[in-house]
Amino acid sequence: MADGVAAPQEASHVPGDGVLRLEYAGRVEPNRGIENLLEAVDLVRKDGIAVRLRIAGSGQLHYERLIRHQIETLGLGSTVELCGHLREKSKADFFKCMDLAVIPSQREIGGTVAGEALAHVVPVVVSTATPWSRVAEVGCGAWVDSETGTRARAIRDLSRAPLRQMGERGRQWMVAEFAWEQIAQQMYRGYRSLLRGKSSVVAATKKGTSFEPSPYTSRPN
Repeated sequence: MADGVAAPQEASHVPGDGVLRLEYAGRVEPNRGIENLLEAVDLVRKDGIAVRLRIAGSGQLHYERLIRHQIETLGLGSTVELCGHLREKSKADFFKCMDLAVIPSQREIGGTVAGEALAHVVPVVVSTATPWSRVAEVGCGAWVDSETGTRARAIRDLSRAPLRQMGERGRQWMVAEFAWEQIAQQMYRGYRSLLRGKSSVVAATKKGTSFEPSPYTSRPN
């Protein structure tokens, strides 16, 4: 069952100044792929695209130091900003100043921040380690592997795309399928289906019907 996404009534957007504004929001820890993202941003910059990246989140202090060192080594000091923890009430202001959200996680079960970005009219570049494969189908972003060059190409290609229109499609998708009302209905239907299945088993058992044990359950000794 997917997590719900709370879409704001109105999602405002502040136009940029010609610089592609990227954002990462989430935990700052090794399995999030931030090092790979920094390398991709470096490649995009070397392609001649004006770009900025804001990293919002907190995590392990030693890993944050590693990230700061990588930013310095790549010469991205004026390109990348570490913003620290992003408070819930500050998310709308954060997203409205972004053009593209990047979720480079190497392992992710939910990736809720992708849905939050889309709900705020921000297209996404998500890794194939997340369950967001439909972003390409819907037309609100790219679903790419974790190879640095692949991610850099996706960012470069999307920099030339109608990002505002893509963001609107993403928001419509979130409202249609991920609003909490929709998730509640899915849960209701799921529980009803389970209860009906349980009732059928009970009724069959009362009639003396035998059931073959599942290969995934142990047989009694």
